[in-house]
Amino acid sequence: MRVAFVAMETSWHDDGPATRRLERVARLLADRGHEVTVFCGQWWDDYDDEMVVDGVRYRAVTLGTAASSFFTRLPVLLARYRPDVVHTRPTPSNQVVAAYTGSKLARSPLAVEWYSTEAVDEDDRGIKWAATKSARVVTPSEFVRTNVRELGATDDSTCVIPESIDFDAIEDADPAEEVDVVYAHPLDESANMDDLLLGLAELREREWSTTVIGDGPLRGE
Repeated sequence: MRVAFVAMETSWHDDGPATRRLERVARLLADRGHEVTVFCGQWWDDYDDEMVVDGVRYRAVTLGTAASSFFTRLPVLLARYRPDVVHTRPTPSNQVVAAYTGSKLARSPLAVEWYSTEAVDEDDRGIKWAATKSARVVTPSEFVRTNVRELGATDDSTCVIPESIDFDAIEDADPAEEVDVVYAHPLDESANMDDLLLGLAELREREWSTTVIGDGPLRGE
């Protein structure tokens, strides 16, 4: 299968959780033998239009991340590539519109990877477009899926694909009697500390303790 990922900013520009998730999916598909190309702003130094990393081809749409040029050129490049599916993120919202236009020209469905760490403006028409115009919205959890449905997506157009697990690595590991879970994230509105503590509360029959160490705008809470 030929898969086109659209990410004006990759982890080489912005190493955020949502960006890493999108590229992780791209690598996993490439590992399974699919032809994967990420259409992005160029982050490498030479004059080649393409760069292959870990089996994933990165195709430069623009030099750097010139937004207006990226959104203008993308639809034609997607049409020429003729992918079986176009895969992108909900932000920036103009990226979704450009990817949607390109998918229509290529006669391919559009999938949106909604990881929920993006700074989403619910009043942005482009964000609602991403939720309602996509053939499929992929979320990592039912919690995020509910948020997307509140923006207009339907049950049929959304699905949950949790974070992947390397079962071979788990099977080869010797389990410890005690487990320490370390979660690193700035203490801000996307940290989901409330949900973490609610999840731990479900394990009340086990003896556990938790310590929060860090800084951020919500540290006082």
